[in-house]
Amino acid sequence: MAGASDGADENYYAILNIPKDASADEVKNAYRRLCVLYHPDKHQTEERQTLARELFPRIQTAYAVLSDPQKRAIYDIYGASGVSAGYDLAPYYGTTAELKAEFEMQKRRQEEERRQTLANASVTMEVSVDATQVFAARDEDEDVHSGLFGIIEDIEISSMSAQQSIETQLNEADTLRLTGALLSRNGRGAGNLALTLRHQHAGDWYSEFGVGAGTGRNITLKTQMSFGAKMQASAEAALQEVRQQGMIILVPSFTAVLYRTLTQHTYTALKFAVSPREINLTSTAVYHTDRMQASSSLQFGQPTSFLRLTLKRSLTDATKLRGSLKIGLDGVGLSYGIERTLTEDDKISLSLHLEMDGVTLKLKYQRVRQTYSVPIWLSDALALEPVVYGTAIPALVYVALHRFVIVPYARRQQETKKLETRRRNRALIAQRRREAFAAVQLMQETVARKIEAEEAVGGLIIEEALYGELVTAADRTASDDAAVINVTVPLQCMVRESQLITNAYSKADLVGFYDPIPDEPKQLRVRYRFQGRLHQVTVDDKAELRIPRKADLVPEH
Repeated sequence: MAGASDGADENYYAILNIPKDASADEVKNAYRRLCVLYHPDKHQTEERQTLARELFPRIQTAYAVLSDPQKRAIYDIYGASGVSAGYDLAPYYGTTAELKAEFEMQKRRQEEERRQTLANASVTMEVSVDATQVFAARDEDEDVHSGLFGIIEDIEISSMSAQQSIETQLNEADTLRLTGALLSRNGRGAGNLALTLRHQHAGDWYSEFGVGAGTGRNITLKTQMSFGAKMQASAEAALQEVRQQGMIILVPSFTAVLYRTLTQHTYTALKFAVSPREINLTSTAVYHTDRMQASSSLQFGQPTSFLRLTLKRSLTDATKLRGSLKIGLDGVGLSYGIERTLTEDDKISLSLHLEMDGVTLKLKYQRVRQTYSVPIWLSDALALEPVVYGTAIPALVYVALHRFVIVPYARRQQETKKLETRRRNRALIAQRRREAFAAVQLMQETVARKIEAEEAVGGLIIEEALYGELVTAADRTASDDAAVINVTVPLQCMVRESQLITNAYSKADLVGFYDPIPDEPKQLRVRYRFQGRLHQVTVDDKAELRIPRKADLVPEH
C-alpha cells in the first residue's frame, strides 16, 4: 500500500508504526505517543501549531480506521480505497459482511468496465512456412540452388489464417461475441463467421449458445459451473455441417471437463471428448509456483493414446524455459523453447518441436490480446540436420536480439516509465515532503532529549539514515540526488529504550518519511552507534528493521 502513486492507499500500520496484528490497546498506545509529538494543542507557537495541523490529519485518519473493528476489517482486505467506499455505503449497510459484499460488487463492475475498454477485441494470425526443401536430400543431377537466394527459393508459404473476435456487454448478465476466421491453404480458401451469446446466471454459472455460418456451419451449446471454491465443471455439445462425397451430413461432438483444486499449488483436470473422429479420456495434473510449472497428461482412446510431461521454469522475471516430452502409440515427441517478456504488454517465444513425422520451428509474438505466430516446417521426417540448425540458429539470433535489441529496448521503456511516474507523482511527492518536513521540525526537541538520554547509558544513537535508491547509488548522499532522502531524525525519534523496530512493510508512510521515487525499489541504510561502537545496516524497503544487532558491527581498523 505504501507509496501508491495516487496516494489513496496509505499504510496506516506504518503511520502508527505497529504490526498488522496489533491489538486494540497497541493501536491506542501508538496513537497516544504520536499525539504527544504532533497534536496541534501540544505546541505553543503558531508556527509549530501550523506544522502540526498539516501533519496530524494523517495520524488521525490512521487511528480512526484501525481503532474501528469494522473499518479495520475492510482496510485489511481492500486498503484505504475500500474504506472510502465503506464510508459512502455505511448509511445503507450496517455489518462488515454487508459492506464487503457491496464493495465486492462495485469492484466487479469496475473490473468489467476496465476489461470491456481494454480487452474487448482479440486478433490471431498465423503464417505457416514450408522449408522442408532446404534440408531435403537431392539427386546428383538435380539442379541445386546455392547461397541465400537459393535457400529463399526453397521456402514457400503453405497456409495463412486469421481470426478476430469482438465482444460487447449487452447488460450485466449477457455478453455477445462475434468471431470471424479465414484460412488459405495450398491455393484453397475457407472462412467462418460465428455469433456467441453468453449469459451469466446467478452464482458462478454461465451458459453460451453459438451459431456459425460459412465453411462448416455449426451450432454449439456450452455451460460452466463452479461447485464451491475448489471444483469447476464445463460441458460443450456441437453439431457441425460436413460435406462428404457430395452429401451434407451433421457431425455431433461432445466434450466435458472437470477441474479440481487440490492444494494452493496443485490442480487436476479430467476431460472426456467424443465425436465420429475421436473418443478419448484425458487426465491432467498441474503443479505450479511463482518460478515453475510442471504438468502431466495421460490420454486413452482413439485415434491415439499418450503420456505428456511438461516443465516450464523461470530463469528470470522476464525469461522462461519450456520443455515437453510426449510418449504415445504413434511415437515419441519432444519440444523445447524459450519465452521472453519484453514489456507488460509484449511477449515473444521460440520453440522447436520434434515428432516422428517431422521437425517444426515455431515463432510467436503476443501483444495484449493479439497473437502472431509463424510455424516453420523444417523437415517431414525426424533428422539430425534440421534439429541442429533449428536449435542453433534461433539461439544465436535470440542472443543477438537479446543483447542488441531486447535489453536496450526494455531499458529505454523502463527509464521512460520511471520518468513518467516521477512526473505524474511530482505533486504528491511535494505534499509528502512538506508533511515530512513538518514532522521533523516537531520532532527536534524530543529527539534532542532522546539523544541525551541514550548517550548517558551508551545506548542507540542514529548517526545517519538514508532512504531511497541506494543499491545502484551506494555512494550518494541526500544532497546529491532527489532519489535519496535523509531520515536520521525520524528514526532517532522512534528509538525506545535503546531499541528501534520497524515492521515488514514499506517505510514510506512512517512519520517523517516520504516516498521520493514511487513504484521503484528502495532501501534504508542506517549508520548508528551502540555502546560507543559504530554499526551499519542496509535493508530493503519492505524488510523489517530491528537494531541494534551484533551482525551490524563495523570492524575497527
